[in-house]
Amino acid sequence: MQHIFLKGMLTVLLLLLVTSLVLGAASVPNLINFQGRLTDASGNPVADGSHTVNFTLWTLPVGGSTVWTENTSQTTSSGLFTHNLGSITVLPATLFQTYDSLYLQVQADGQTILPRIRLTSTPYTRVSNILETDNTIIPGNLAFESVPTGLFRTFGDDGLEQIRLWGNSWGEIYLYDSDVTNDITVVLTANSSEGGELNLRNDAGTTTIDLHGGLTGDASAVLPLGAINAAEMLNEPGVSNSVGPSFFGLSSGNITYVVDSVDITIPSSGYVEVLCGAYLNLYHVTGVSTSIYIGSNKTRGSAPVETGVAVARVPGIIATSSIWAFPMTSSKLYAEAAGTHRYYLHVDYETGTSASSALSYSYIRAKYYPTLYGTATLANATAGADLINTSTDGSLPAPPTEITTITVQDHNARLEAEVAKVKAELEARLQKLEQRLNKQDSGVEK
Repeated sequence: MQHIFLKGMLTVLLLLLVTSLVLGAASVPNLINFQGRLTDASGNPVADGSHTVNFTLWTLPVGGSTVWTENTSQTTSSGLFTHNLGSITVLPATLFQTYDSLYLQVQADGQTILPRIRLTSTPYTRVSNILETDNTIIPGNLAFESVPTGLFRTFGDDGLEQIRLWGNSWGEIYLYDSDVTNDITVVLTANSSEGGELNLRNDAGTTTIDLHGGLTGDASAVLPLGAINAAEMLNEPGVSNSVGPSFFGLSSGNITYVVDSVDITIPSSGYVEVLCGAYLNLYHVTGVSTSIYIGSNKTRGSAPVETGVAVARVPGIIATSSIWAFPMTSSKLYAEAAGTHRYYLHVDYETGTSASSALSYSYIRAKYYPTLYGTATLANATAGADLINTSTDGSLPAPPTEITTITVQDHNARLEAEVAKVKAELEARLQKLEQRLNKQDSGVEK
């Protein structure tokens, strides 16, 4: 007689792998229910009677090794039969704890079904057998308490208690250490009258850390002396500072100097304010405008004229002077990600012919702030003079519709135009004065 399974040699139209989770004194049955239907090559049920049906569990869908085998004789009715796997050959107690994937192979009347059928989650409820509902101390088992105030306890291989969940008017969780004294090291309490409490103890059972939700002030959080360390302070504002030489000489114009730099490492995204400054001794030669800028930037050797830059300028028409003294201070705010960032102190000697100008007592200082309050316009850390707007909640509002940037050339042109205007007015007044003097000398006007 020929049999078929589905579209192969044997048809099993229904496979039910069922276990029952019984919460009570009894353990979970170590059986898996299997139902099948045998048909011939035409799809008709096989003749009623006895048929050999063997079951094997494999570790892989193809090949692998067998971990359990059961040979049975099934009596069919209209091709149907039912069998409890494990009723003849007992399923190993730890089978479903050891293997997370098992494949059932069925052989009927000497014909093997391929492919094998993977067992899904239902048989794995067999591991719930480790749950017990009495107070029996069994290592590795979870014991449900029978007393009114208890729920469950777990025990270690040494037979000592590990975890206890219990409580009458409120709930508590106890955690025990592995010492022979079996001390309670963690207690979590939910007390409606006193508030929740987390109590941590050392090996001797003495409380070292206590967090109490029902208390206020210092009593609400008790920590050991020295418990707050440097790593825990990194989310606070911090500063990094560098002081430059007492004298830094500058050559004549059109040169950018890198005077100093400072590194700061921040633990998370935030804001870095970079302050820099110096005492500038500026020597000026008439005929050429002397312009010197001081500021910070993240790109070495780049000193764009942007927000926060400090400038000292003497117009070209001013007579030569041995020294002009300027206290210079520059400040810029950067939005930064976590990590180490470097900032450079630049001096841009843009125009001028004197080689005697010098910078004294320079400094550059980076301050980290984890939070931005209010609204600020921040210098983009990667795009030079570009600007971004950041609001209080960290979102990016729409940029302004117009941003006006004044370059060094624009500024010089404005100053020269103002000087030319003043010069023209002075020349016009001098001409009028000369005319009046000439009239007096000629006797026309006395």
